[in-house]
Amino acid sequence: MMIDEAMIQKLAEYLRFRLDEEDILLIKEEFSAYEEMLKVFDRIDTENTEEMISPATVLREDKEDGMAVLPQAVKK
Repeated sequence: MMIDEAMIQKLAEYLRFRLDEEDILLIKEEFSAYEEMLKVFDRIDTENTEEMISPATVLREDKEDGMAVLPQAVKK
C-alpha cells in the first residue's frame, strides 16, 4: 500500500494535527522506509517453523488482598 500526501493530510486532519508540506514529505519518506522493511519480512520462509511460546504469555492468577482506602492506595 503506497501512502501518498493526500492520505497523510487526511489522517492529520482526522487527528487534528497541522502539518506543513515539509512534515508531510518527511512522514511519507518514513512510511516508505517501514514499507520496505515489511517487504523483507514477507520474504522470510516460516513454513516449517514452530510457534514460539514465551513465559510472559502464561498469566498468573490474581490474588485478592482486600481493598485499600484512598490514603492507603496513594501510599502504595
